[in-house]
Amino acid sequence: MDADVDYDLRKALQRVNDDPTSINSYHEFIPVAIETLQLDAAMQAAEAALEIDSLNHDSWLLTARVLEEKGDFTGAIKIYEQLIYQNPNKAQYRYQLGLDLFSVGEFSAGLDNFKYRAGTLGCPSRPDYLSELRAKGGERIFFSEEQGLGDQIMFLQCLPFLEGRFSEVTVQIDQRLIPLYSSNFPDITFISRSESCDHKTTPAIFPLGDLFIAGLLPLLGDAFQPRPLVLRNIDLESDKSIESKVRIGLSWRTSAEFGLLKRSIPLQALLQKLDPDLHKLVFLQYLPQPEDEELASNLGFEFEKPDDAYENIYEVAHWILKCESVITIDNYIVHLSGALGAKTLALLPFSCSYRWALDTHISPIYKSVKLKRQTRVNDWAGIVDHSIYP
Repeated sequence: MDADVDYDLRKALQRVNDDPTSINSYHEFIPVAIETLQLDAAMQAAEAALEIDSLNHDSWLLTARVLEEKGDFTGAIKIYEQLIYQNPNKAQYRYQLGLDLFSVGEFSAGLDNFKYRAGTLGCPSRPDYLSELRAKGGERIFFSEEQGLGDQIMFLQCLPFLEGRFSEVTVQIDQRLIPLYSSNFPDITFISRSESCDHKTTPAIFPLGDLFIAGLLPLLGDAFQPRPLVLRNIDLESDKSIESKVRIGLSWRTSAEFGLLKRSIPLQALLQKLDPDLHKLVFLQYLPQPEDEELASNLGFEFEKPDDAYENIYEVAHWILKCESVITIDNYIVHLSGALGAKTLALLPFSCSYRWALDTHISPIYKSVKLKRQTRVNDWAGIVDHSIYP
């Protein structure tokens, strides 16, 4: 466990011990316990908070979060439904309910609640209106950027939903993605947040996630197909033909503020089932640590890596397509690899993001991505079974 995270846990626990009758001390402790995967302690704290005040909505909300991490989505959904019944105007409860419904495969009901995420987006979420305009045709529309790199790539899987339906489409996305998407969708204008645009004169403005909400069910119903992103003027076949070993792309760590411990996997756990005589590694990981590179070298592996895996996403995409397959945790690499149509294995924690649902081994959004999940909290042992590797 990271020393800073361990310190935060001990500090939060000390506050509980100092004042075990304070509901706020439990509320501060539970998120830290969740982040450090101390789930039994988190549940005990949630129960203690509810003993102090059984009607406190924050205590019930935190209890639902613990249940999610323990894999009890049915229990969490019941709590959100009760909270919504008591406070129907609370957008956070509806949004969290939507995420859990999506996780258990109730995609339509889940998407109906996604629009409640819009409280911090700067413009209203109106996916139904987007579908109406699509049916009508001929309008000018603008999508404003939201969420991080991985989510934006996921939302953009639904871009074909727009084709041929609007007179003008402008999409604001992370500037690192613009070279990749502008070459694949030349009829759509892509701009960064810093670029000036007269979108205020555009009749219809939507947050980018509305494209996902409106387009996902048609995508899942095969009304349209996402196209794998293509890199122009690159001879991948020639590049692969001169390589004697099989290139395997790897990404094993997230730098995200939340979920760092449960999503990251030790590099050694991935390497122990690979063969340095057969496999050449491509480190797709942003800023691989010197000890990671030393470990690979000591085990006899050759490895390559992009010059800049943070700023130059186009270069990362090129390296992904050089690989025979990619093995990655849940970070932006799995989204990029899936959008490229690359053969990909996603290694997921026991309680994973709604994006991957629960009862499927193939991603519902990226058909080239195979999913492998932990069967126990924070236990990667079973997930590195030899059969999952190429």
